[in-house]
Parts: sequence; C-alpha cells; structure tokens
Amino acid sequence: MTTEQIQVKSHYRTTHQGKVVFVHDYHAGHEMAHKSRAAHFVERTGFGKNSNGSTYIRATDDQDADHIRRAATILGIPSSEETREANHHGNTGRFTHFDFGSKEDSKAVMQMAASEAYSDEEPIPKGMGAADADFAAIYGDLQLPEISKAEADAEFAMLFGDLELPATTGPFGGSPRPQATPLTRNEVNRIVADCRTRGQAFTVTDDFISVWNAECKQDFAHYLEDLFGDWGTGLSLTFDTSSSTRIRISGNQPGKITCLLRTYFLASRDRHAHHDYLTLHDSVKGTGYAEPFLLKSMDYYKAFGMKYADVCAALTLGGYTWSRYGFIPQDDTMWVGQASCIRSNFNNLNLDAKIQSYQTQEAAARSAGNTSLATAMVRKADEARRAKAVMDDPAQKAEFAALLSNRDRWTQWKVSSHILGQFTMPGTSFDGIFRLDDPRHQERMLAYVAGRHSRRTA
Repeated sequence: MTTEQIQVKSHYRTTHQGKVVFVHDYHAGHEMAHKSRAAHFVERTGFGKNSNGSTYIRATDDQDADHIRRAATILGIPSSEETREANHHGNTGRFTHFDFGSKEDSKAVMQMAASEAYSDEEPIPKGMGAADADFAAIYGDLQLPEISKAEADAEFAMLFGDLELPATTGPFGGSPRPQATPLTRNEVNRIVADCRTRGQAFTVTDDFISVWNAECKQDFAHYLEDLFGDWGTGLSLTFDTSSSTRIRISGNQPGKITCLLRTYFLASRDRHAHHDYLTLHDSVKGTGYAEPFLLKSMDYYKAFGMKYADVCAALTLGGYTWSRYGFIPQDDTMWVGQASCIRSNFNNLNLDAKIQSYQTQEAAARSAGNTSLATAMVRKADEARRAKAVMDDPAQKAEFAALLSNRDRWTQWKVSSHILGQFTMPGTSFDGIFRLDDPRHQERMLAYVAGRHSRRTA
C-alpha cells in the first residue's frame, strides 16, 4: 500500500494506491473554519469516496464523531465505523471512519451534523486547529511531486463541490467563490441565457474566458450575481480583454447607469483594478444605487490577488467623492496640485447663491412630485448654511485654509471630511489610489457608506 501527499501552493492532496482520497485548500479552509463552530466542523471533517463507490466521513475528534452518529440515527441512515490510527494529513493520530452507502447519505449526515453540532454564537475554544493550523510549517520542506492548481481544484470539486459549506462574506459585503472547474464556452452561454431571463444582456468573449481561467479563477456565475444581480433589468455589459493579462468590463443601464467601465490589470508584477468610469443618471444620484457594486468589487479585487485600485478622480464631483470613498492622491505632489484648485474655489465661494439654488430646485422637485429629490435639496441647503457659518467665523475659516497649505497627501481626507470640502472640491481632480492591504482605506470607505445610508434612511 502506498500513500503519498502532493502539495500545490495552498492545496494538498492525499492519494492512496494512486487514487486521490483527500484534497484540501488549507489557507481558505482555516480562514473559513474560524468564522463559526459549524464552519469549523465542516472544514475539519473529511468527506470522500471509497474504492467500491460508497462514501465516508472522517471525524478527527470524539465530539465530532458523536454528532455524526446522532445525525445518522435521527435520519435513519445505516453506517459502519472503525477507529484508525492516521489522520487525513498523514500524521499519526486517531480518527473515526464512518462508511455510508451513497454520497447522498453522507451529505445528509454531514449537513445535519454540522447544523446540529454547534451554535454560531459559541466562541471557538483556544487551541482548536492548532495541530495543523500551520500546515506549511509541517510539510513546506517536503520534496513532493507537483500537480497543477487546476487539477487540484478539479479533484477538490469532485469530492466537495456539491456540499453546502457555510458562506463566507468579505469586509465589503462581497462573497467571492473560487471556481470548482475552469469556465467553458458552454457554461458561459448557459449563464448568459439565465441572465437574459431577468432582463440583463451580457456579452462574453472567448479571450475573456481564457484570461478569467488563467488569472481570476473565481466562480463567474456567482460573480455576476453578487456584483450585478441587484441592478435588475436593462443592464448591458461586455466582458472582453485588451491583452492576455487585462480584462475590460463596459456597459450601461438606461435611466440608471450612463457609463460603466472597469479594467482589471492582472500581470503578476502589478495586479490592480482601474476605475475608468461610473457615471449615474440623475434619477439615481444620491440614492446609493451603485454603492453595493463598488463595495463588493473590493472583495473580488482581493480574491483576484490585486494590491490596489486606482482612479482618475475628475468630472464634476470626482475630486470630492472618491476622496470620501477612501481613495488618496498617489503622491504629495498630486495633492498639492489639487489643493491649489480647491483654494481657488474656496476664495471664490458664494454660499448664498448655492442656498438659493437648492431652494429653487426643492420647489421644482415638489411641484413635479419628486419627494426624494426635494428632501435631498433641503439637506443640501442645510449643509450650505452650516458651511456659511464656518465661512463667517474667521478662526474656522483660517483653520480650513491652513489645511490647504499642508503638503502631506493624507491631509486630503481632512479636507473632504470638512463641511467646506463638499463645496470647494467639486471640479477638482486627482489620480487616486486605494490600497487593499491598508486598513485605513477600508475603514474610511465603510464609514462613509454607513453615514450616507443613515442619512438616506433617517
């Protein structure tokens, strides 16, 4: 009998007599396992096929074994069990092996045992997973034969693909899901047809499919649903490439999205996303319509292995809005140039005229029955009055002016968060960057979105 382990980056597989008996993504698995006790149970418990076509579940501790027995008894599913002396990592260690007649039986027991085993509110005891939490430290120096990541993924899907594991959601609300198998033209055609039934038209090129499989490696149908599902009917998008490491997404939605253009740069040396355009129709401006897309995209950028997103923040409001969403000038010189333009707007600011304009727009909106726009104009007029009070106070006015003389690019966030920022930054521009590995960007984006949401629902 020959048992070997083959490690592929974050994957490893165990084979017995030439057949794969276990495949595991330990980075994703351990991250998922610490989100809840139920998740821990599913991740730590082996599930696979025997050579005779039956299936098994392996419990690595007595408590998990008890829950598997209980689930099988409740469901009336017969099983046999035995104690073995080597766990699925190939280490010496006892585990309980349960044999079931079919994959459906094993799956039903696995799911019930996971749901019954623990409450999500229970904290995970210290030490759980410690034995193999650092798999790389144990196996990283072994000279193991390699297989491709795609091959390992395919084998993982064969064993676990239809098992409903606990969903994982990123900090921005997105839930990237690694693809089980490479995306194919037939699968894309099916996905596009399904989207067409909800009134969305997607065009996907063959080149896009190739780059997606080579560089992104995420479940494409889930990606579409997660990022664009809430936008509903009328959305038209084209998924194309401009090189072997560059994806381009473009489209519109009449009455809502005037223009959407995103570019994914996927070369290994500089993986990032560029926010080319996202312009909204007047009917949805200020409603938060595109915010879920913006937020969830950040989780997908991380899943694609990107380090940052960048934008040329311009047009009417870009110089203000992108700063509020956590983008920062790429260097101090960029900020100094923008600050000069802000200072010019500051010196020529006429808030009385703005207040009058907002009041006129409010009256017109009420006459047209547009309550939401009228409410927004009332809020804008109130904010303009607050800004005018600052301008009328010499000390506060001087304090804001001093910010514009600070050459440190991080000062930009103080300016855009100031009440005067929203009246002096529109019309300015900067090349901005959002670093996905810097928590300051994440915290600012989430705080700004939460504040906007509370104002809209107040």
